[in-house]
Amino acid sequence: MLLADASFSANTDAEGRAELRDRLPGRYELTLRAEGGWRKTSVALEPGEVLDLGDVALTPGPKLRLRFAFPADTPPQARFVIKPEHPGDALATLGAIDNSTFGNGEKNPYELSVLDPGTYELRVIGLGDPRDHESHHLGAKPMRVVIGDPDPEEYVVTIEPTTEICVRPPHESQGISRWLVSTANGLPCQRVRIEGRAPTRIELVPGEYTIARIDAETNALGKAQGFTVGSEFSTLELVP
Repeated sequence: MLLADASFSANTDAEGRAELRDRLPGRYELTLRAEGGWRKTSVALEPGEVLDLGDVALTPGPKLRLRFAFPADTPPQARFVIKPEHPGDALATLGAIDNSTFGNGEKNPYELSVLDPGTYELRVIGLGDPRDHESHHLGAKPMRVVIGDPDPEEYVVTIEPTTEICVRPPHESQGISRWLVSTANGLPCQRVRIEGRAPTRIELVPGEYTIARIDAETNALGKAQGFTVGSEFSTLELVP
């Protein structure tokens, strides 16, 4: 079986047409999307060729159904990102920037149908009105979601009060260091940036976590250190 050199996605316009220009010759995996449907196909583009696929029948796309379980008297709005999971590579799963942002707009449950089948990580990055910069001190643990056939009825994203933690770096720390916080089952939560020996405060939902230093040159993760977040303020002493 020939493997595609690259993959591309295209959303159709109001008339149901999609066009991709200025592509180099080669083999491609092409995903076409329209309201409620999608189609993935492999194409081979020759030098100087204009490839017309003609009419392409779309099949109903897989859906992700989310129900957000908010505490009482909480604004029922959530902003979240969904990133493809890279097993064994937490930094790749976390990604460099949160560019795949969605919001439920108070719809609960909320259905999403713009993603290809696969395994993803869902992280809640904000709650309440995005124009309101006030922290609600609420959050949710990252969760693994699988999009495909058959789709699960729904995933429940539990919104819980967060606990503030003081992270203290090792005594000999110098310069700026970066650390990765992950859940006990390996899903990345957030990066933590620490300047020298300065204590840094973060908020996490109660539970079991690990934290590992990110090498400044190789981006490799150091040895993971486990810790527990409870309901009370605590201090986490990082080991060298």
